[in-house]
Amino acid sequence: MENRRGVRREERAGRAMRRRIKNITFLLIVLAASARGETVIFKDGRFMDGQVVRRSDSTIRLKTRFGVRSYSMKDVEQIIESVDGGDPSQKGTFADLPAPIRTVLNAQTDYKLGDYDAANSRLQELSDYTENKAVRIQMDWLMIEIHERQGQWDTAKRLLKEKSDGGLPFEKVRAKAHLDIFEANPDHDLRVVGNEPAKSFLRSTELQNLAREANALKDRRIMEAALREYCKQILLGPDGVAAFSDNLDVTATFEAVKKAKGGTDLIKVMPYKDALDKAQEALIKAHAILGEYADAFELDLVRQEVTHLLNVVGRLLQELIQADPTATPPPTDPRTGRLTPDGARQWRQRCDEFIARAKPLERLADYMLARVERFPEELRYLHEGIALDSERLEQLQKAVKRAKDRT
Repeated sequence: MENRRGVRREERAGRAMRRRIKNITFLLIVLAASARGETVIFKDGRFMDGQVVRRSDSTIRLKTRFGVRSYSMKDVEQIIESVDGGDPSQKGTFADLPAPIRTVLNAQTDYKLGDYDAANSRLQELSDYTENKAVRIQMDWLMIEIHERQGQWDTAKRLLKEKSDGGLPFEKVRAKAHLDIFEANPDHDLRVVGNEPAKSFLRSTELQNLAREANALKDRRIMEAALREYCKQILLGPDGVAAFSDNLDVTATFEAVKKAKGGTDLIKVMPYKDALDKAQEALIKAHAILGEYADAFELDLVRQEVTHLLNVVGRLLQELIQADPTATPPPTDPRTGRLTPDGARQWRQRCDEFIARAKPLERLADYMLARVERFPEELRYLHEGIALDSERLEQLQKAVKRAKDRT
């Protein structure tokens, strides 16, 4: 009798623990979902995740991991709203979420706990759901991964092929990664990703041994390791983040910024723009395939660019200081000690030229601040460097404006 009571107590404790795990997981998933913004789909096949900060009939301003960007609405195919479809501050508890979203989040939790049958059963309740496109996308990909974990390769490949042919741009990228891995490993073990043998990127002997077994890709750890390596090869490739620094030349950027006209988007004149675009495209692909995996590479890209630009700012500031009109007072009439009309005109012209030369520096500082804002802690030292240069620039401008106003 006592043994049976002990067993029942252990069963109750186990159920309580599983409930607590699920509740915690629910909270984490809800918080993650509420942090999402929008996904903007462009007509040329690109996509960008972020938060829409301003939108009109002609333009959309999007806060992205690469800073705030403006796009023409004529280039936008579709804007997909966040998974909760509203203001996260209005979502107080899990129970407040719409029923379909609760079902998907419950299925995600079952998946994370390894209960694939339960996750699959929940999703079947929403097999015809189409109301919220973001929720539908989550459902589709969760179903694909469930089939992978259960070794149902034919079904998984069929769904992946459907995404590859008719999915959204980021889904096509993600589907291609899965299909490429399966094609290179037809027994669904893990021997190679790209040209890299599995033993070179699987760290533990346990995983190396597991990877050799048929259907090893059923194991989440093995599949995630394969996807990480797939992303790494994109990011470290000739058009990836690692190659970006080879395109940075302080003198070339210095001259480009000096020549930039007032209304020009500064990034468009940067001599490294093409390399930056390619690196960011690699980041976008990696983000589509494996969520936040690319963050460390993105951090490195931003660090490289902003460090480079701080060197450019240093040269621009030095040149500006040498042109400071207040360092050489204007000539005055020796009889009266006052500026002549012609001297006053020349002085004001020198001040105006100085202020105009300072404008590119202002814009460059704004651009750099937008670049580092996604990493406030990791790039704090760069943020502080930008702030110091901006303060120095502001002091110079104020001194010159005061001197001009006195004439």
